[in-house]
Amino acid sequence: KVDIPAIRFAQGLGAFLLLTAMLNFYYFNHQIFAWSLVLAVAISTAFGAAGHCFGAQIYYIIKKIIKMME
Repeated sequence: KVDIPAIRFAQGLGAFLLLTAMLNFYYFNHQIFAWSLVLAVAISTAFGAAGHCFGAQIYYIIKKIIKMME
C-alpha cells in the first residue's frame, strides 16, 4: 500500500535539505556543510531507489510520537 502523506513528507524533506544546502553554499559560504547535506540527500535517494525511504521512516516516527502525546 502506498502512503501518500509519507511520500509527500519525504519529498518536502528532501527539498528543504537541498534548499538549505543551496543557501549555505551561496549565501553563508559554508561549502562543507552544504555538500554534506547534498551527500545526505544523494545517499537517501540511492536507498529510495532500492526500496527503502528514509523520509517515510522519519514520517512514521514523527506520527508515532504525535500519537503517543495524545
